[in-house]
Amino acid sequence: MIQKDIEICANACWAFSHLTNVDDKYLDKVVTHHLILRLAALCDHKELHIRVPAVRSIGNILSGKDEYTYKFIEAGILKKLDLLLGTKKCGFRREVIWAISNILANDSNTVAKVLVSSNIMPKLLAMMMSDIDDVNIFFTNLI
Repeated sequence: MIQKDIEICANACWAFSHLTNVDDKYLDKVVTHHLILRLAALCDHKELHIRVPAVRSIGNILSGKDEYTYKFIEAGILKKLDLLLGTKKCGFRREVIWAISNILANDSNTVAKVLVSSNIMPKLLAMMMSDIDDVNIFFTNLI
């Protein structure tokens, strides 16, 4: 991607993060299977200023209906968020943890899937033991 394309993509991701910060009735109109796959793919982008709004959009959508969460899990979002937990950027790591906490705010089957099928819990527990404040929101939604 050339720089101009990167900026356009980042701006589009930020615009979408604002669109997804609304009620479920609006999300139903904009959230599609293709969009979920594209946002999940953007988590792998080399540019942080694209990953940040993509994860924000994902977190917004994950705070909606359970069906969105299931679609993101099917798209491999757990593995992607697990990898992104290792970031050194505190604000971005907070966005990742917030998205994970939104997954865990769903039904107990979703929580079980997260706990069993990923390395997310051991990483979050290690972060908690390291006294990283960002993890608090995660545990708030887990309880």
